[in-house]
Parts: sequence; structure tokens; C-alpha cells
Amino acid sequence: MARSLEDLAAAWLANERLYSGRDPDDHSLPERYDLTLAGDVDDLVLDDPHRGVELVEKMLHLAEDETDLKRVGIGPLENLLRHQGEELASWVSDKADASARFRFALGSCWPFDPIRQVVDRLGLHKGETHTYWTVGIRVRCGREASASEVLDAKLQPDLVGGQFQQDGRDQVTYMDYWARDHIDAERVGERLIRTLLKRLGAHGCTEVSRTGPERTWSGTRPGIDRPARTPV
Repeated sequence: MARSLEDLAAAWLANERLYSGRDPDDHSLPERYDLTLAGDVDDLVLDDPHRGVELVEKMLHLAEDETDLKRVGIGPLENLLRHQGEELASWVSDKADASARFRFALGSCWPFDPIRQVVDRLGLHKGETHTYWTVGIRVRCGREASASEVLDAKLQPDLVGGQFQQDGRDQVTYMDYWARDHIDAERVGERLIRTLLKRLGAHGCTEVSRTGPERTWSGTRPGIDRPARTPV
């Protein structure tokens, strides 16, 4: 019996999460990684772009964190746009304006010509003028927020990554983002934190402490080497 697109999306995300926590220089397949499943998703996206669009949208809906969104962006979404970018240009533009999750995933894609105008308009790739920075915040909430709720609260312009974890009564979240320099990083970081707390307002969250802004990647390969984050 064929899987539904929602089941396929959930299975693909679970399969790709097997890469979590691995050394970025380890290019071997994780144990239990399902190559057949990965191939089935690639084939569907290439052979049936309309179902591919639906599959990508379901993956984005099921994503639990920024890493999930990046996986969709550099995988099925990028494959879809590489081969069907011209046909899907209007969908990309409309979806990017309507969905923060889609915008974030699109920022992980190669900016093929059919979508370059959208990527430039939204400022999704700023490597020539900006660098990566991070802020971290520890909050205490009257009602615990799920990882998905925190993700949606964090998805704002300039965000490029992050991390979230529960630490006893507190929730600790980091936000990696684009900024020109330290002054700009302070301004953007304050906006990200203020918006995060506002969006989590129904949970009764208050700030306990914060760290940053500081440069996110201290290594020579931004976006590849693991971020260096000060505990908060």
C-alpha cells in the first residue's frame, strides 16, 4: 500500500534526522538510513512537480526546528526548483510572502535564476555584506511551549539558524542571524528577542537571562563548522 504524502513527509524527516549530531566531516551514511526512502522522495519531486509541491509543504508543516527546515530547503525544495523553477516561480513568490517556514527553507536553496529575484527581494542571502551572529535567551514560562511553537516564534527576517532545549523549568533558545557589524548585531538581536517574547505571550514567558550578540561561527567554514555558543 502506497504511503500518503503526509506519512512520506514524516518518514523523510525522521530519516534525515539520523544525521543530527554528527561531525560535519563525516560523510558516511548513518546507521539505519533508508536510501530507498530518500530515492522515492527524489523521484516523486522530479517526476510529479505538483505532488512535489504538496510534499514539500507537508514537510515544512511537520518541521520541528531550523535544521529540519534547512534539510527540506537543500533537499526536496532545491531539487524541485532546479528542474521546475520556471513553472513554479509564482508559487515560490506567493509562498515566500505568506509563510515564514517557506522563506527560511528557501534561504537554504541555491538561488537559481527563476527564483533569484525572490531571494534578492527578501534578502535571504547576505554573505557579501553581512556575517553570522547569535543571541541566546533563557525564559521561564507559565505554560510550556512546544518546539514547533518556539520555531514559529523565532522565524523572523535575518534568522539563519538556532537551537532550542528544555532545561528544567526554563527554555533556552539561540537565534543565529545576519548582521553587518556588532552595532547592527545588537539592534537585530534585540528585535529578534522582543518579537520572540511577544509571540510567546500566551505562554506567560519572562526573560531570565541572555547572552550575546557574538559571532556565531569561530571556525573557517561559516555554516558548516558547529556554532560556538556561550551558555545562557
